[in-house]
Amino acid sequence: MTVNWWLPTLALTLGLVVFSALANQRRYGYVRRAYRLYRDGGLEGAFIDYVLMEGADLEATPMGEVYELKRGELYWKRAATASYGMSSAICAVVILLSFYGALKAPRWVPSLFLALLMSSAYITYRSWRYFRVTGRKGK
Repeated sequence: MTVNWWLPTLALTLGLVVFSALANQRRYGYVRRAYRLYRDGGLEGAFIDYVLMEGADLEATPMGEVYELKRGELYWKRAATASYGMSSAICAVVILLSFYGALKAPRWVPSLFLALLMSSAYITYRSWRYFRVTGRKGK
């Protein structure tokens, strides 16, 4: 019994899509915790500084907890971006090579990878679109 090349590729790509979604969820958890920290400290207006802070600005941060939160958020942001980029690249290569007939695969395999590419883009869009930082005080 031979295993088709596209089955492990599909499994890898699907794993990258799931990892990207979970990494985005983890990243937004760090942002929510940082917002709560700023809100509870009475510095809700300064939260925009946290959002705009990049890696170089991180060393100048006097608050240790903000430093740890931002480091965690930046790590998961990079992980989500890398996994989304790799899954998109794999899908695009499979679709293009199948279009030119360079791959020996059933006709429906490029459609499967196209559907995976579209669902990955939708999941990433949806995770950002429905991300909310609430202004209510926690009980």
